Amino acid sequence: MGGFVEIEIDLSAHDNMPDLLVRFRLETDSATEDDGVYIDDVEIALHVPGDAYDSFQGTSMAAPHVAGLAGLIMAAFPGISNSKVKSRILNGVDPKPGLVGMTVSGGRINAMRSLGLPIASSGLTGQAPSANQVNLTWMDNSGFPVAAWTEEDGFSVYRKTEMGGTYTLVGTAAGVPGAGNAISFTDSSASPGQLYLYLVRAYNWYGESESTNEFSVITPGGNFGSIDSNPNSACFIATAAYGSPHGRSIDLLRILRDEYLMAHPIGRGGIALYYRYSPIMAEFIADCPAMRKGVRLILSPFVAFSAVMVETTAFQKGFIFCFIVGFLLGMTLLSKGRKAEKRVSSIHTS
Repeated sequence: MGGFVEIEIDLSAHDNMPDLLVRFRLETDSATEDDGVYIDDVEIALHVPGDAYDSFQGTSMAAPHVAGLAGLIMAAFPGISNSKVKSRILNGVDPKPGLVGMTVSGGRINAMRSLGLPIASSGLTGQAPSANQVNLTWMDNSGFPVAAWTEEDGFSVYRKTEMGGTYTLVGTAAGVPGAGNAISFTDSSASPGQLYLYLVRAYNWYGESESTNEFSVITPGGNFGSIDSNPNSACFIATAAYGSPHGRSIDLLRILRDEYLMAHPIGRGGIALYYRYSPIMAEFIADCPAMRKGVRLILSPFVAFSAVMVETTAFQKGFIFCFIVGFLLGMTLLSKGRKAEKRVSSIHTS
């Protein structure tokens, strides 16, 4: 016939039949061979006179699509947690500039990418055998037999040097087919006596996995007794605990020492005693990860007090001082009042 013909077929007789199959077949009684038949724009619609399916937008349309993708992920990864389902959906989106600031992900969901992202590695650990080297190992969890379609191409190793710092890429490791492999990486760009924090993400064509656990280590060789030309500028124990002579916490402690403690004889005496014994203690703390965490916890109130003293005006300091004195005075009066009530009650009882 040389052109498309619109054909409409009423399927209402097959309503409520979940196993209905539709197929197309050409029947002809002609002996002439030609180019056959082309089928285009097939649509199954609820037939209401003057009405048909239409396209809509908004959260009411987006929600079922995202819920459907969540169902696919849960079916592909039995037992997966809700947080990991969310992570796969968000990390697998196609970024769209027009959606930046309008949606959490700034993109459009992509089922293939969300399903194909590698599974996060686990068990990141390591050691620093020398002042300039850190050896890391972790367990590869992507690929067969866990989920063959998640096979990684490699691993990205990230590093930072401050507790509140930003991770940067320090190197990559090649992927190994199949899950259950122990992967190794050597960071040869470390410096002596420095705190390093690491994490690893597997990657493939679809994107990066979630991060491993965070692993921290301090390289040997740090001289906590002479960080610079002036030995009294070092905060040895804090430096060992935080792994660096720099950072907001150490700066606050240093300013408190220089501007307040050094201004009084008692403060100067305490600092002199501190510098006599702290270098040895700092070396011990630096070699013990659990001790570093404990010392950071102990230092927290001192850092907070330093922040109050350093970063507030004289008026604000006075207000805080009056508040503390008022609070302590109120607690004292309350305690005395309760003791008096107990005495009165005891007299009445007797």
